Amino acid sequence: SAVLLDRAQMTVNFDHHQVNEGVCDLVCQVKDASSTCELLGAYLIDQGFSIPAPAATALFAGITTDSNRFMYDTARARCLRLAADLID
Repeated sequence: SAVLLDRAQMTVNFDHHQVNEGVCDLVCQVKDASSTCELLGAYLIDQGFSIPAPAATALFAGITTDSNRFMYDTARARCLRLAADLID
C-alpha cells in the first residue's frame, strides 16, 4: 500500500512487465522474464539465500501460472532451470 511505501527507508520493485511506473527507489525490470517470481527466485538463489520449502513452492507456483505452465515464449531454459532448482 502507499502507506507502507511512504514509511519504507528504501523500496525495490522486481517486475517483468513491459511497462513499469518506477515508483520505487530501485527497479529490477527484466522484460523477457517469465514472471516476477522468476526474478525473485533467481535473485534469492544468486545471493545465497536459503529458500524455505513453502516459499520455494510459492515461487514455483507463480512461475508456473504466469508462464501459462511454461508455454509462453518467456519460459526459456533459465526459467525451467530455476523451476527445477526451486523443486529441489
